[in-house]
Amino acid sequence: MRDILVDWNPWWEKPYTFQGVKRDKLHEILPWIKRKEIVSVVGVRRTGKTTLLFEVIDYLINKEKINPKNIFFVKADDDRIAIDGLIDKTLDEYHKLINPDGKIFVFIDEIQEIKEWQKTIKRIYDLKENVKLFISGSNASILKEELSSLLAGRYASFE
Repeated sequence: MRDILVDWNPWWEKPYTFQGVKRDKLHEILPWIKRKEIVSVVGVRRTGKTTLLFEVIDYLINKEKINPKNIFFVKADDDRIAIDGLIDKTLDEYHKLINPDGKIFVFIDEIQEIKEWQKTIKRIYDLKENVKLFISGSNASILKEELSSLLAGRYASFE
């Protein structure tokens, strides 16, 4: 699992600078970085959601000077890893591997791939003060319904 986590989080081992096409939405998301609410990026496939998450990561590392080891990215559609319990398993492994100090920024890409992700995200949001969550998903209509029902008042959504 270590190799997969390092693949997902190259900034742990080498300097990171965003190389993608910049997204206009970044400026809408920036004010939400310091807030508790979950940042949700939703929309159809191939529209730049993952790219936007990487742009936020670049901002955190290079503008906010966040320790790169305090940024954890999970790629939920990676076929090398089992989906069941993915969030908890990878977070546990991340803590063992990195042992981050202070606030951590957790990015979960393509979250709709994970069964009952809403309950896990709600638990982390409610119980972990030092975790800021960013999620992305491709099925906007389903994600919006799931976000609004279980996570009401706990998220800001960007399409």
